[in-house]
Amino acid sequence: MVGDPQTVTYSVIGSMKDPVFGLCNASFLVEPSQSSFPASFGTHPVADSVFLRFTFDAVTGDTNAMHTFHVYQLSRSYPADTDSVYLSSLRPEGSYFPTDLAHGYTASLAPFRTLSIPLDTSLGNHLLGADSATMSTVSSFLAFFKGLYVNTDSVSSGGSLGVFRFSSLSLDVIYHNNENASFQTFSYKFASTVSEDASGTKGLHNLNCITMFSHNYGNTPVLSSLSTGERAFIHGPNGVAARIVFKDLASLRTKIKAPYSLHQAILVIKTDSTLLASSLYRFPSKLLFAAIDENGQYRKIEETTPGIFSATLSSTYSSLYGEYTINITRYINDYLKSSQQYTEFILLPFVINYNAYGREISSGLFMPAGTAIKKPVLKIYYNTF
Repeated sequence: MVGDPQTVTYSVIGSMKDPVFGLCNASFLVEPSQSSFPASFGTHPVADSVFLRFTFDAVTGDTNAMHTFHVYQLSRSYPADTDSVYLSSLRPEGSYFPTDLAHGYTASLAPFRTLSIPLDTSLGNHLLGADSATMSTVSSFLAFFKGLYVNTDSVSSGGSLGVFRFSSLSLDVIYHNNENASFQTFSYKFASTVSEDASGTKGLHNLNCITMFSHNYGNTPVLSSLSTGERAFIHGPNGVAARIVFKDLASLRTKIKAPYSLHQAILVIKTDSTLLASSLYRFPSKLLFAAIDENGQYRKIEETTPGIFSATLSSTYSSLYGEYTINITRYINDYLKSSQQYTEFILLPFVINYNAYGREISSGLFMPAGTAIKKPVLKIYYNTF
């Protein structure tokens, strides 16, 4: 996993079974770096305790649900892959040592809470046993310690999924040595960092982090409704987006002819609250709206001001009306002038690290709950002269 130039900022952990999308399990692989170069632990260092810590930015589902955590040391490195933000197909079985360093630690997920998972001290003693050459550079350390695999048990009902920043993730080893009997702490970080080696050379090291999802849609409204086309579904953790095709959009060019005054064009997406079993499964706070070009790539849509994109604006959910309203006035105006040609679009939850130019969508990095939508309506307000 050495040297991924496309840094991953967020990850997801947990297990949740919701009434719309079924079961979703999230786990992750990470590789660490020591917090200082070179590092020295003194003579005969001994680990007293080890903790894996991270802070949740958001949680969807039941914040009281208990999860059983498992932490394993990786036995091999994964190759750098700039598209490996979301990999449902990746399974790390056979790539980690079988000892559960967390011993099945249980905890709930709550937003803004720092979770401290106690790990077996054998991991700390393994890390403290690294020689000075191993601890002198990031690459030499990663050859010695490949990283960690973290997952939770699958839930049979309820559950939750939590989002955290890799910058909040740390592996803390509390130890003592012959020179100092008092406790000392050495931290290993998982976010990309600028480090300085023994020669004084500084370098940027992008540490690889891979988020994995497994899904089971069995006996859910998704499977029963998708074949009819009457409903569309959007879900971040399960990587589900909705595709919209305006087949008759070209007719606007014959219906609205110059001279005209285009006041507003809005896309209204009504939600179906009957599919929400409780307040645990909230609607996404925002939706992204992007065009799909002839090559199937996503293209951002500029809104009123050049450089401002409707993908991140004008898509806030209104609980009063139970709908999303996306302002695409600029796009429709450009379409009428034939400077835009796209008639296919995609709707998906607001996600972090969204890239509208063809990289795999990072669904699951933000925590919108399952939602179903009815057919969208495009409303255009204009005058002709």
